[in-house]
Amino acid sequence: MILSMTDLNSLTKNIVILGASGWIGKNFVCSLNEFKNVNLFLYSSKESKTIELKDDLIYKTQPIQNINNLNIERVDSLIDLAFPTQDKIDELGNSNYSAQVNELLTLKKEFLNQFQPLNIFNISSGAVYWEDSRSNLYSKKKTEEENLYINYFENSNTNLDIARVFGFLGKFYDFNKDYAFTSFIKQAKENNKIIIESPNLVYRSYILFENLFSYYKHTTFQSTVNEINIFDACLDCFEIGDLANLVAKKFSSNVIRLENPVGTDKYIGDNKYLSNFLKSNNLDWQITDKKILNLIQ
Repeated sequence: MILSMTDLNSLTKNIVILGASGWIGKNFVCSLNEFKNVNLFLYSSKESKTIELKDDLIYKTQPIQNINNLNIERVDSLIDLAFPTQDKIDELGNSNYSAQVNELLTLKKEFLNQFQPLNIFNISSGAVYWEDSRSNLYSKKKTEEENLYINYFENSNTNLDIARVFGFLGKFYDFNKDYAFTSFIKQAKENNKIIIESPNLVYRSYILFENLFSYYKHTTFQSTVNEINIFDACLDCFEIGDLANLVAKKFSSNVIRLENPVGTDKYIGDNKYLSNFLKSNNLDWQITDKKILNLIQ
């Protein structure tokens, strides 16, 4: 039996979120904050952060190095979003980046062994499929993180979901991050035009946070244990020109392609598992223009 959100409200759940200050993390905090009997334990990078999502929702995170000092008897759900982004490789260099990830994975392994969470929801990446995964450090390290959770699952009584995200759409986006969606919004706001520099048609798979959260809340609190699902967390594929046109529509701005596309650049996942799951549970599984426009502020 899968618990409904009404059932979830009647139970006290201890939920630990690693990476609570990031884009997806903020969305999880905002959505889970709506439920009365949920205790949230929030962690971000190496320092505490105070984050204001809206007027009535201000929260403080703890340094992730403190996760093993948590003073609770039971962890009902671990949501793991904490991982150095790919751009950190150029900033830190391969050696320092590897060392930082290794330190983080060690912390996570210690946490698993100490607290033995009943449910694990790990946000991974479509980067694990990259053909040059052996030489690409980000892909290699994300694969190591997945293997950490898979190995733990094989020796425990837990539920494990590994959601491989390709492209994400949600509230609380950060203009400092180099994502197509946020770049288009920033350009439209500041310049009243959106410039696409790529010489190729660029196709990306996307998921809305509300779809991801629907999956999370209907799979995390099950009566059964020891179930694993590894899947591509995507629903629809967009050519970024179409996404740019949608953003431009919101701001009555123009889209300019600097070059006529001569090739294709694809980062696309398999949406079958997630779309079938959402459909079979009568959950919303579509990404509509209206939903995307509602995210833009």
